[in-house]
Amino acid sequence: MIPTRSGKKFLVMINGYTYSQINYSAHWLCSSKALGCTARVKKSANGEIFKVNTEHNHPPPKYVLQNGIYFKI
Repeated sequence: MIPTRSGKKFLVMINGYTYSQINYSAHWLCSSKALGCTARVKKSANGEIFKVNTEHNHPPPKYVLQNGIYFKI
């Protein structure tokens, strides 16, 4: 789980792609949904990830890990 800049929400990274939670539900959409990407996953209450649609229309975002914190580059 990657905290967002605000620290109020999190992203989950799967195979280099990040997903953001929709209204604190079990559904997570690709973080690049503004680009028209329809990739999505579902997360169970115990944290298990179900891949619903993991086809993206863009390359994965680039992140660097420094001191345990992810930074998007």
